[in-house]
Amino acid sequence: MDTINVTERETTLTPKELRMARGKNQIPAAIYGKSVESKSIFIKAPIKHVESWKRGKHFKVKIDGQTMRATVDEVQRDPVKRTPLHVSLHAVSGDEEMKVEVPITLKGHAKGQKQGGVTTQTKKFILLKGQFRDLPEELEVDISNLDVNEHIEIKDLSLPKGVETLEDNPNQNVIVCSFSNVSLETNTEQVMPEETETTASPADEIAS
Repeated sequence: MDTINVTERETTLTPKELRMARGKNQIPAAIYGKSVESKSIFIKAPIKHVESWKRGKHFKVKIDGQTMRATVDEVQRDPVKRTPLHVSLHAVSGDEEMKVEVPITLKGHAKGQKQGGVTTQTKKFILLKGQFRDLPEELEVDISNLDVNEHIEIKDLSLPKGVETLEDNPNQNVIVCSFSNVSLETNTEQVMPEETETTASPADEIAS
């Protein structure tokens, strides 16, 4: 688990001052949770490093001489450049039960691809519930044995001990392998897609 350093910041900083802070590798953020007072903070990390963060990523956070665990709740990004503008962190204890949406990542290449099949990921995130210490940052799915006209459903996924899914439909497809002329569900992306965060409307304090 990575460790990040943060410092408290004033809530009265202007948009210009926040832009200058980002240029010095200080990312505006907020941290909150049951066991911590909500605070506005700066994350001291290179922009390039923060760009890769996704919802559900775990950290150890050092602040005011204390170390706590936290997970990324949201990354707000510039709608054009996709650079991070603001990060929301949820501070948690190891035994705290929580719900988190984590990305589904694929491992390997489906054997059906050798026969001309096309693999399509029809679900990119999954909602999980469990104690923080047991929740994965991402759920990896091995697709190497997936043949043409086969698919993997939510109920087929292997979850860590103590973790359960909160998805409504256990029969929902996660990954499908089919010939390219077979019509698949709409709004899907061919594997391997690049993971991106949904752009949220930045708060007034992070407006560019």
